[in-house]
Amino acid sequence: MRNLILLCVLIFTAKSYGVLGDHRVVRNVIVRDADNDLVPEKRELKNLISSETFTGRYFKIVKGRSEDAVKIDDSLDADRAANVYYHLEKARDYFVSIGGKQDYQAVIRIEITNGSHNTFHFINDELEYVYNNARTITKGDGFEPGNIPAWGNEIWFRPAKPVKISDESKAKFKKMLRSSIPKNSSVNSDLLTFSVIEGLLSDDIGESLKTSGEQILTNYLRDSAIRWLVPEVATFIVSFQKGYLDAAYIPGIIYHEYTHLIMADEIEPVVNNPLFEGFADYFAIQVAEKKEFLDNAGDYASLMDKRSAERKAYFKEALNKQLGGDFVLSLFFEMEEAVNKLEGSDNYFQTKLYEMRKIFTYDSNISNDLADLIWITFPKYRELLITIMAKRGI
Repeated sequence: MRNLILLCVLIFTAKSYGVLGDHRVVRNVIVRDADNDLVPEKRELKNLISSETFTGRYFKIVKGRSEDAVKIDDSLDADRAANVYYHLEKARDYFVSIGGKQDYQAVIRIEITNGSHNTFHFINDELEYVYNNARTITKGDGFEPGNIPAWGNEIWFRPAKPVKISDESKAKFKKMLRSSIPKNSSVNSDLLTFSVIEGLLSDDIGESLKTSGEQILTNYLRDSAIRWLVPEVATFIVSFQKGYLDAAYIPGIIYHEYTHLIMADEIEPVVNNPLFEGFADYFAIQVAEKKEFLDNAGDYASLMDKRSAERKAYFKEALNKQLGGDFVLSLFFEMEEAVNKLEGSDNYFQTKLYEMRKIFTYDSNISNDLADLIWITFPKYRELLITIMAKRGI
């Protein structure tokens, strides 16, 4: 009898401290409505093990450099934390459905401006360093002499900050726009819009946004279904004097970064190249269940055999530069449609493609490596998929 009483006390105490069971928390989060507009809706947050903070089995949302979870209250920090937490849980559910595994608690940082360091974790405390951004941070062993503990792979969401667009940047944009559109070929509108915004913002907010701009801004624009199809419309953007991005409120960015996080079991998230970014964009759209965003995707490489040798050479070089991420995204969806139809499955291609991360290397690229990666991953459909790639100039 005494043991039974002690057991009941232990269970009650455990539940009180959030060790057992889930705490039911309902918050407003940002989702897409039927018209693809961003709207607030009440959603329940799953797998919380605390009733007072955003501490869950799989995610702990903290602010800045803090290790304490954000409190569940009426603050703006809590609103951001709730949105990030909800969409991360949604992304995790999707990857579990295709064979992914995340059974650890990942630390997710909002409103952090620090730079990252592979030994010291955080750098540049004294500076206003990075805004309008999000990225996945690789794990580190820490630095015992400096009392810096080890950390796991993390996702960092930067604060939004209005950025003034200078006249010099506008002039740079106009020059870049003329040179970024390949002649006699169709170009994905996301590429065009990314080129616009990167050109306008990179000089004003630092090199950090320039180097990671493609993965954030391209994904944001796709997720928002904002597509400018002609240069005249894109030029209209230069009339705006400021721009900013609160990545913690954009579902597609959250899904994109989670893809990097869950890939980190095989390859650390230290690579930012078109192949990896196209891979993350593809899975972000899968999580969002918004394949209609592809309706305006450009047909980058149709009729490659009819192009001149000069155009073919230009295109192959561009694959591993600024055309690459969107090219890979479009290519993967074309392959998915063909393979899943033959397989009689809705997620066969996604599952196999996710397995492909196991054979990525840090220098994997589109024009030299993608064909081999596909050949190894899809032995049943090699001929079909290599034919699709050949038609696109790979």
